[in-house]
Amino acid sequence: MIRSNLYAYPQRITEAREARKYNMTQLADLLGVTKQAVSRYELNLSHPSNSVISKMAEVLDFPERFFYKPSHAESTDSTIFFRTFKSSEATERSMIQVKCRWTSEAYSYLNRYVKMPTLNLPPVEFLINKTFLSDSDIEEIARITRQHWKLGSGPIDNLTYVMEKNGIVISGSPIDGDKTDACSMISNGTPIVFCNKNLRSACRIRFSLAHELGHILMHSHVTKDDIKNAEFLKGIESQANHFASALLLPDETFSADIRSLSLNYFVMLKEKWRTSIASMIYRCKDLELIDPNTYETMYRQLSYKRWRKVEPLDDAIPIEPPKLLKSAIEFVTEIGNISKQQIIHDFCWEIRDLVEIFGTAPSFFNEESDFRPHLQLL
Repeated sequence: MIRSNLYAYPQRITEAREARKYNMTQLADLLGVTKQAVSRYELNLSHPSNSVISKMAEVLDFPERFFYKPSHAESTDSTIFFRTFKSSEATERSMIQVKCRWTSEAYSYLNRYVKMPTLNLPPVEFLINKTFLSDSDIEEIARITRQHWKLGSGPIDNLTYVMEKNGIVISGSPIDGDKTDACSMISNGTPIVFCNKNLRSACRIRFSLAHELGHILMHSHVTKDDIKNAEFLKGIESQANHFASALLLPDETFSADIRSLSLNYFVMLKEKWRTSIASMIYRCKDLELIDPNTYETMYRQLSYKRWRKVEPLDDAIPIEPPKLLKSAIEFVTEIGNISKQQIIHDFCWEIRDLVEIFGTAPSFFNEESDFRPHLQLL
């Protein structure tokens, strides 16, 4: 029971609204109040009554106590990078930012109970501190990353596992449409990547992960004000794309594989490199393996075959799901260090939100979990 002398936290109201992809007008209609009233609640200019909070909890599907618990987001104010940022709707971006911060909260919570992987980013500061990153600099950053993580020069087997093993936290949520692939942020020193779980192409997910890794390595100094500049944003997105291509398709070994320019041959390469045909064609252009005219011709062929959105093997190459948060929460609940009911109480989220962020089975919080003995207690 909520005590009547407690006020809801304004940021929690905003967080709940954004998590459910409502704007202020839509929430006001659901609550039977004005948009101005919702705005005043969120700006801490007035306090909603207990009955309004009860209604808000009902329409937004949150426990009432969620609104009376301080938000973890208050200590997480880093820049969030979006892949396909400009085409994303504002309410969708806001929802993703909330879920990204929730991922940070989940990691911080688990980190109190279990030894998580140590952050092990490649040593590329000497290049990042330059005033301008050239194409050769980005190629070098990708090469150093492969060397530091001992990935060799061939296809990367499981990029999700590699990133999680080296201290990068990955989570996701089903996002309507295909305009938003992923976003990333650094929260209290920990890199967080949040992906669209509706993406069904493993190649597209792998490229998105590599793209976000590029932001983490190259753009940690970028501020929220910086990315308001359209030209600046375009530049860093191009850099992240270049890094992703160079990481997934290293110059020498990938170039040695280009023995034919037929699209059927590129389908075979896709199975090996687990990177889209479109990305490989673009990489060929960047490496000057093909001239601009050949590049345009190959892209026209992609369009003619209707492969621009859905390529061959998109449904055959297995997706590499994140497992770190899932394994950690299974571990701490199995050994009895903390109960599932305590976790539900501590987060104040709906069960579906916990399932989404931690990546567990839908029934996990209602049943005993399997033991996963590959983490250590603190």
